[in-house]
Amino acid sequence: MKDLMTKSFTNYVDLKKEATKDLKAGPDSDLEMAATTTKLDRNLGLFLKEAEKGKNEMSSIQEVLGRLHKANEESKSVHRPEALKSLRHRINANVVAVLRKAGAIKSQLEEMDGASAVSRPVPIETQGRNADQSDEVGGDKRAEEEAERADGG
Repeated sequence: MKDLMTKSFTNYVDLKKEATKDLKAGPDSDLEMAATTTKLDRNLGLFLKEAEKGKNEMSSIQEVLGRLHKANEESKSVHRPEALKSLRHRINANVVAVLRKAGAIKSQLEEMDGASAVSRPVPIETQGRNADQSDEVGGDKRAEEEAERADGG
């Protein structure tokens, strides 16, 4: 019993000494971690700004699609050739605008995905394959072995 108390007391004293050293060292010891956190926060902020831009573009596409819907309904009641021609011109211009904005959003999302892929950690490899692939391949091999046993048994 005496040994147990002595051992726990020495562990407590050692921990207290380490805590005192950390307090004396000050915030400089956590500087590297703080820099990493700041960088992650900055990257996340940039990502969220890009995502917000994408949302704004999508909402503008929805507005244009609303105008296209109105033009379509209007085309059902217009019979004069000049009015139909101008309506068709407006519809074509709106469709082109939607396609341009959609292409811009697609390229922006691809860039964001590429940046996200770069910042991801490298996957753990098992036996020369990615961890995800090894599960799939292993499952196929097991199924084949079970099928052979059933046929041969």
